[in-house]
Amino acid sequence: RLTMKKSNSYPNLTKAFESTVVLKKGTYPYPISPFAGVVSPISSEILAEVAAASVNEKIFQKADLIVTFESAGIQLAAVVGQSLQLPFLIARKKQFDLKNEISFSVTTNFDEKNFYLYGDVKGKRIVIIDDVVTSGTTIRNATLALQKKGAKVEGFYIVAGKINLIGKR
Repeated sequence: RLTMKKSNSYPNLTKAFESTVVLKKGTYPYPISPFAGVVSPISSEILAEVAAASVNEKIFQKADLIVTFESAGIQLAAVVGQSLQLPFLIARKKQFDLKNEISFSVTTNFDEKNFYLYGDVKGKRIVIIDDVVTSGTTIRNATLALQKKGAKVEGFYIVAGKINLIGKR
């Protein structure tokens, strides 16, 4: 089951997460985010709710850059960035031969991934956006990599967290 802040203000988002499909990867229950566009189309209503919710988050007042992760985070960063007039960088799973590479690895219960960010983040005040946090490893490793390059991570904007993941197949 995925959990998020309960609010009558975000009925479409709440419904989307309550009906999240969960697959087994080995013994690990893996949620397919409603922002992945895999199980069902990403509705404009849930994106509008994410944008509306972000406007009220104080963490963005200090930020001048958003960082997110490929792939489901891209949609979130786009609508939040547009709402708040903030640019964003995407941690990609593919490595490019570019300057200012920031790389970090994430090992989960079922695989290992490498992420690559490009751009000068020195002195930037960053908010990291993610759709679902399960263990926090991705955010922790991204934060450490960004800090090594001179960025200040102001905080995190997470739509949902994993608890007792039992979902549907």
